[in-house]
Amino acid sequence: MKVLANRVSGTDGCVLALSVIVEVIKTSNLRNRYKYPFYGTDINTSTNQGGEWVKEDLNKQVARQILKDAKKDKLKYFINLEKTVKKEASEFKKYSRHILKTLSTSLSDQELINLYNSFILKYIYYYGPGALSFLYESIISDWLYASLSKKYHDNTTQVISQLLESSYQSFMIASEILLHQINKSSDIKRKNLVKEYLGKFFFINTNYLDAPVLNETQILEKAKTLKAHKDNFKAIKIKFKLSEDEKIMARLLKLSTPIRDQRKYINLIGGYLIFRFLDQALKKHKINRELAKRMFWFEFKDLIFNTEKLLTRLKKDSLSP
Repeated sequence: MKVLANRVSGTDGCVLALSVIVEVIKTSNLRNRYKYPFYGTDINTSTNQGGEWVKEDLNKQVARQILKDAKKDKLKYFINLEKTVKKEASEFKKYSRHILKTLSTSLSDQELINLYNSFILKYIYYYGPGALSFLYESIISDWLYASLSKKYHDNTTQVISQLLESSYQSFMIASEILLHQINKSSDIKRKNLVKEYLGKFFFINTNYLDAPVLNETQILEKAKTLKAHKDNFKAIKIKFKLSEDEKIMARLLKLSTPIRDQRKYINLIGGYLIFRFLDQALKKHKINRELAKRMFWFEFKDLIFNTEKLLTRLKKDSLSP
C-alpha cells in the first residue's frame, strides 16, 4: 500500500490557533532556501485534536541536500538563520507589547480588525524562518544516532549529549530561574520580581487550546511548586572521534537548538495575542467562546461583521459526525 503522507505529530488545539500553521509553513518556504515539499494539518473539533502530515521520503531528500550544502558552505546558511531568528524573536516581543497596549484602548470594530490583520501578517512572517528546523531536525538526529551507535553502542546518547552541549539558555530555563528567585526572595523584592516575570513571560501558559492571562497569584504558585533541578549525577565524559559527516550533522543540530527554541518563543507569544484579540471581539459580540475558537484565523472579520452567518456554520460543523 502506497503511503501518501505521514502523520508526524499530534497536539491538543483549536482551529483558531492551529489553522495559522499552514500559513507559517508557506512563509517558511518563501523565506528559506530549503522548502517543505508537502505539509498538511487535520483538526478534530469534537476532540480538539490536531495532527501534522508530511511526506517523510521527500523531507529526507531535503535533509540530504541541506547536509550536502553544509559541507560546502560550512553551515553558513544556518549560522545566518540562527542570527535572523534570534533577532526577529526579539523584535516580535517588542511588537507584542505594542499590540497589548493598543488592545487595552477603546477600538472600533474596524480598528480591531485592521490591528488583527497587521498582527497576523507579522506573526506569520517572524514565525516562518524558524519553522524550517521542524523539517530536518528529527531526520538528521536519527541519522546521527544511527551512525554513532555503530561505534559507541550504549554510550551513543551520552556522546550526542556531549556534542550538543551549549551555553545557549532556553527561554523556558530563564523562566524557571526567575521563578526560583521569586520563591527565595523577601516580600519587597518578590513583588518586583513577579512584575519582571509578568513582563518577560506573560505568554508562558499559552498552548494551541487557549492562552490564560497570567496574574500574580499564578506566578507565586508556579514559583512555589517548581522543583529545583538537581544535578547529583555527573556523567563520565566519553572520548569520541567523528567522521566529517558526523561533525556536520552535530554542528547543524547544535545550531538548531536556539532556532527551535526561538521558534517556540515566537509561537507562544503569537498564540497568546490571537486569544487576546478573540477576547476583545467577544466583549462586543456575546458569542460562546469555545464555539468561536472553532473558526479559522482568517474568519476574524466575519466574527465581527458577519456574526450570525459564521455562527450558523460553526454550529453546523460542530454537529457533523
